[in-house]
Amino acid sequence: LLGALTECQGVLVLERSRSRLLGLAKSHLQRRIEPDRELSDAAERGKLMDRKEWKNLAAWKDLELCLNCLAKIFTGLGSSMNGQLDAETLDILLTCVTHQNRFVRDTGYKVLTTVLVEQQQKTDDEDRCTLISEHLASGLSDNWSMVRLSSLQATRQFLLSLPPSNRVRHYPVLLPRICLNRYFSAEGVKLQA
Repeated sequence: LLGALTECQGVLVLERSRSRLLGLAKSHLQRRIEPDRELSDAAERGKLMDRKEWKNLAAWKDLELCLNCLAKIFTGLGSSMNGQLDAETLDILLTCVTHQNRFVRDTGYKVLTTVLVEQQQKTDDEDRCTLISEHLASGLSDNWSMVRLSSLQATRQFLLSLPPSNRVRHYPVLLPRICLNRYFSAEGVKLQA
């Protein structure tokens, strides 16, 4: 609904809903979302979730919903997205991609990808681009393949959003990790870089 409204009414929808969505995302990030854990015992894998695990899932799903609403708004903006990625929104997304829970990191990279599809990075804002590049590099070397994949997609969009002459300075940080992801994906699902 927010995406369709944004297509019709444009930036006005973003301006009206941004503070509410970011406030909700911040409050969900402050809730206790348990870090990732491995299921080591075979008997534990078939066990139903207990109350604590359901609360953890609910906290993550609420955060995911807020972030996906934001992504739909950015998608609805299309070409008028330029200049709409403010520091607060970027800060929340970067907080998500460094979260201790893999599902939050995965969602953060997916929303970052959506934001970067239409966003043309400010070429004069080297600090912002470097910050995004460092967070993408971190995701490309994540322990979880789902996070690596979503980070790889965000990296692709990031590089495409930059003018070709500005991409070169990010290659030393990103290319080695992209190559490793391509190498390890040859055994399984092919990743599109």
